[in-house]
Amino acid sequence: MGRMAEIDMMLTELEERMVFHDWYYAYSDDHGVWQRGLEAADILSTKMNELKDLGFGPQVDALWDTHCPWAKEST
Repeated sequence: MGRMAEIDMMLTELEERMVFHDWYYAYSDDHGVWQRGLEAADILSTKMNELKDLGFGPQVDALWDTHCPWAKEST
């Protein structure tokens, strides 16, 4: 697999995680839901930083702007 194919897979995985992420986990009264949401948010952050370090910041930012509810509110 080529490097760009690997990057494409990373971007696709990041987008899938964003699509299915519980953006409102922090409001849950259920500690398990909150914990899973926090862990998922940490994974999102790690994957975003990995891609940004590889020079794909604009693509990561575009995904964030598309999927993060409060990114949409600020525009």
